[in-house]
Formats: sequence, C-alpha cells, structure tokens
Amino acid sequence: MSITNTIVASYTTGIQQAGGAVTSDYNLFYNAPTSVVTGSHSLSGTNPLFLDPAGDDYHLSTASPAIDHGQDVGVTTDLDGNSRPVGAGFDIGAYEYQSASGSAQDIYLPLIFKNSK
Repeated sequence: MSITNTIVASYTTGIQQAGGAVTSDYNLFYNAPTSVVTGSHSLSGTNPLFLDPAGDDYHLSTASPAIDHGQDVGVTTDLDGNSRPVGAGFDIGAYEYQSASGSAQDIYLPLIFKNSK
C-alpha cells in the first residue's frame, strides 16, 4: 500500500501496518501517531488548519501548511470538482485550496493614471 497526499488528523492510531509493505510520503499527520515510516516530505505534528473541523468543513484555510506541499499523483480534481493544482503545487488532502474568489492566484495591481497635460 502507498499513502500519498493524505491528511491524518485526530486519531488514536494514524496508520498501523499489520502486514505487507507500506510506503508513506507527502502526507500530514496531526494528533495521529503512526508506526509506519513516513517519507522525508511528510509533515508530522503540524496542524492542517482546516476551515471549520467542528462543523465538518475540512477545506484548507489560507495558512494551512498542506497548501502546495503535495505531489502530483495524477488526480486532477478535488472532492468539490475543482481543478488541481491551484497555485505553486498540489495540496495535501481531499480539497485543493481555493481563495474566496475561486482561485489562489488573485493579483491586485494599482491603477496608474497618466497626466495628459
């Protein structure tokens, strides 16, 4: 089994290997101890900063460390049907981060007026 781009949070046991081979990399573990060796790209003990986990909203908030920290595994849409990746890379978890306007790449430029005199 290979586990990639997965957030495992608030479980007594995150991942437990009962047999066979398990590889794990590009994951985020928070309050979920695991006996499986994780790859060097995984984040351990890091709060995923979901929008509202108490209200069952597991979308990523703006400051989530899972944003742009995943790996391309061929999944081009998230659970909401949004394209991935958005921004500099793939996000860890089921949902690709979306800003309020639907894109993590909003750019606001100043208006410059040239005096015609």
